[in-house]
Amino acid sequence: MKIQLFHQDHFKEFKSWSCDAEFHRRLGPINDEWLNFVINEKSGRQYSVFDDGKLVAVVGIVLPDDMHNFYVLTDLSVSPLLKSKGIGSSALKKVLEIYQNDNKPWNTYVEIDNEAAIRLFKKNGWTTNGEIDENSMICFNLCLKTSSDTVYKFKNP
Repeated sequence: MKIQLFHQDHFKEFKSWSCDAEFHRRLGPINDEWLNFVINEKSGRQYSVFDDGKLVAVVGIVLPDDMHNFYVLTDLSVSPLLKSKGIGSSALKKVLEIYQNDNKPWNTYVEIDNEAAIRLFKKNGWTTNGEIDENSMICFNLCLKTSSDTVYKFKNP
C-alpha cells in the first residue's frame, strides 16, 4: 500500500463511495465544499491510501497545535466494496508510520453505534475509558512510544 496527501484527482473516486448508505450516514455529503476545505486546510491533513494504484482508503487528521498537544484522527474511510479485508488497519498503520517519531498521543472519536470502527481501534491497540460524550461519541487514545533503541511495533491487521 502507498499513502499520499489527498489530491483533487482522488475526489471523483472518493465521492462515488458516498452512494453507500452507511458511508453517507457516517460522513455526510462529500461535495465541492468538502474538497475545498480539505485541499486548503492548514491545521490538518487528508491522506489517500492506494493498493495496486486503486484508492482504497481516505484518512483525515488534525495536527497538534498550541491548544492541544496531540493528533486527532478525524475520519477513516474504506471503499465500501473493500470492507472487512484489513484495509482500515493497514491505512491506519500507514498514517501512524508517518508520525512515528513524534511522541505526541493520538485521539479519535467514534459514534457509539459504529461497531466496526470500535473493533478496528481496539484491534489496533487504541484504548478508551468507555465514557460517552455529549455527542454520543467514545474517545479512543493511542500513545506511540519511541526511543533510540525501540520503535513502537504496530499491530498487524
